[in-house]
Amino acid sequence: MHLILGISLTSQLDASAARQRSRQIAALCGFNANEQTRLSTMVSELARDGVDPAHPGRIAFSLGGEGARRALVIEFAGRAVAGAGSDLLAASRRFMDRVDIDADGRRIVLGKTCPGGAGLDAGAIARALKAPSTLSGAAALSDAHQRNRDLEASNQGFAARNGQLQLQADSLLSADRRKDEFLAILAHELRSPLSAVSMAGEVLQKNAGDPERVAKLGQLITRQTAHMSRLIEDLLDVSRIVRNQVTIDHLPIDLREVVRTAAEQLLPAAQRRAHGLGIHLPDAPVIVSGDRTRLIQVLGNLIGNAIRYTPEGGEIAVTLDDDGASARMTVSDNGDGIGAELLPHLFDLFVQGHQSSDSRNSGLGLGLALVKALVEAHGGQVAAYSDGPGSGSRFEIRFPLAAA
Repeated sequence: MHLILGISLTSQLDASAARQRSRQIAALCGFNANEQTRLSTMVSELARDGVDPAHPGRIAFSLGGEGARRALVIEFAGRAVAGAGSDLLAASRRFMDRVDIDADGRRIVLGKTCPGGAGLDAGAIARALKAPSTLSGAAALSDAHQRNRDLEASNQGFAARNGQLQLQADSLLSADRRKDEFLAILAHELRSPLSAVSMAGEVLQKNAGDPERVAKLGQLITRQTAHMSRLIEDLLDVSRIVRNQVTIDHLPIDLREVVRTAAEQLLPAAQRRAHGLGIHLPDAPVIVSGDRTRLIQVLGNLIGNAIRYTPEGGEIAVTLDDDGASARMTVSDNGDGIGAELLPHLFDLFVQGHQSSDSRNSGLGLGLALVKALVEAHGGQVAAYSDGPGSGSRFEIRFPLAAA
């Protein structure tokens, strides 16, 4: 048996193609016009019954036999022939030389001796079918159907790519908008302390002989320059992070010392806003490998945010514990909370919970991005949780414990 052509029956276009191909093959095998019509009609009936996109049937055309007894063999495999199947098979037995059918009707083999005899060659017939002159009627329609399917697949690929490009464009627009907002905030943040320092300098020149006023103005200048210094340090840290130039010293550190130091530094700010600042530490050391200065910076940033975004008289808690494999530092408050739409972007550069004319709630939106970068540089993870505005927030940092 030598295969000439096989057709998978996934749609009615495939059934039409099978009918047209059967007529062409019959002509190439030497059958007359009447025989070609009868063959193509039988194939058309079988093919229509075999169409099933989920479990497609199949029509195969082959050459069997030897010498002058060459025969065209048509094999159908698929769904059982229904409805007019009995009439079709009866007609097939009157016309075909061979009719074999399985008990369930899912496989039917038809055979007809070819007038062309020994001169027939399956390969030559298959090549003739591929020639442009034979691609007419339903066969051409089948080829067009395949091209349409290819175009549809290409269109789906283009649509997916366009979707990705749109997401990238939206992301770039969002980043550009955040950058513009950041520059406006930076100008405001620098202008305010500079204006205060400038004003204090003018007053000092006029009241140099008043020790009490000089002392107060000196304190004002110190606070404002410290504020500007923090802004500049944050900007420098962001620059180092972007260029992957953050340097971390990995030394054994007891996180209890980090918590105590960070809390001591922020305690005056908490007291100014009448906050309660609770510290909860374990009795045993919690040792990690890290940079003491950077870890204090991380925790201080989270405590500072809790102080800033909690209304006066609020409660802030800093907790340290471990589970034997990792250390966990938690900063929680009962303050403003965080909206669900903001949580996924909270650690992005230049992102802030809300803007306020209150200078106590001002900032550049760099702090949490720095926290995330420094925590990850220590091999740790940071996450934020909140039930929404007005429900407070909780920040958790995990570090792997240092090996004993």
